[in-house]
Amino acid sequence: MPNQKFTRKEFYHLVWAKPISKIAAELNVKDALIRKICKRFEIPLPKAGYWKKLGYKKAVSLEKLPEGEKWYNTLIDIDTFDSEYKDAYQYKLAQRVKEVESLFSKEVAVRQRLTNPNPLVQRAKSYLDNQRPLRWKGFEDSIKTKGELLSINVARKNVRRMLRFIDSFIKLLEKRGHVIEIRDWDTLVIVNEELFTIKFREKCNRKVFEEDSWNRHLLVPNGRLSVKIVFHFRTYEWIDGKKTIEQQLSKIVASLELKAEQEKADRTEREKRWAEQKKLQAIRDQKKIKVEQEKKRIELLLHQSSKWRVAQDLRLFIDSIESASEGQGSSPSVQEWIDWAKVVQKSIDPISGDLERYIELYDLNGNIEPF
Repeated sequence: MPNQKFTRKEFYHLVWAKPISKIAAELNVKDALIRKICKRFEIPLPKAGYWKKLGYKKAVSLEKLPEGEKWYNTLIDIDTFDSEYKDAYQYKLAQRVKEVESLFSKEVAVRQRLTNPNPLVQRAKSYLDNQRPLRWKGFEDSIKTKGELLSINVARKNVRRMLRFIDSFIKLLEKRGHVIEIRDWDTLVIVNEELFTIKFREKCNRKVFEEDSWNRHLLVPNGRLSVKIVFHFRTYEWIDGKKTIEQQLSKIVASLELKAEQEKADRTEREKRWAEQKKLQAIRDQKKIKVEQEKKRIELLLHQSSKWRVAQDLRLFIDSIESASEGQGSSPSVQEWIDWAKVVQKSIDPISGDLERYIELYDLNGNIEPF
């Protein structure tokens, strides 16, 4: 295996010594990865025509490598960059598109005629065939379906094209194990149990039409079809451009699959974090409970020691009264008071009864009894 680690200067000399395609083949990576590394580390690349001039042994000049303290001790690890590159969304998308097109080469090609359409498409077609667009000053508005049908809004001349695309889209989805259905006036694509709200539209341009004393602003269909998807409050859209939406069919399906998989992975990760947070919160709550329990035990101890001191003072006081009464000859009323006072003193003294039962008040393994 060739060296997979380079200093920035070594990599600079490498890309000026060999074409990127050859370097990528030798390192067993994609051309795009070489360009990405050069961009990140500010390594200049040969301009167009450089290798042709070199082949004809014409004079060429090398663009100087920018220097800077931030590049000192920089080491470019190709394996690390390759792993990051392959983990990137665009790389995964490209691989998934290849997979879809390889397994379902017929389904990814949108047919020129609507043949054996899906029931949802047939229902939308029957409805749109009976609709008439608004015409005003040479401008023809778009027509759209109602809530219980596929969400479609296009100019009448593009209805058939959009229906053909949708029919191919639904059939490819079904081949991939996904479904499309209507729920609560929304058109939904269900991929791996994830719900995508989808709308099939024709883009519009805002035009100004002059009236007698004011101008009217209207949205005029411009012929560019689009597929708009809302997923977890984010909007994604594919539009006719360099590639028509028909040519982007496999990419749209691949994107839905990757976003559904990513959401599932993110949800699993979120649930894992929530479980950890819940576990940590339970530990914190338990610690807090133990601190509160210990605080209550200390308060109980201090309260009970105060009652004990009061009880001891009462006992000494009652003993003094009893001694004095014996010296003077105890009367029934005095003895009655002494008996009553002893009962009161005993009720105040926290350890006058069963000691084991008293210790249970502190309940060292559970709650503290109120005092």
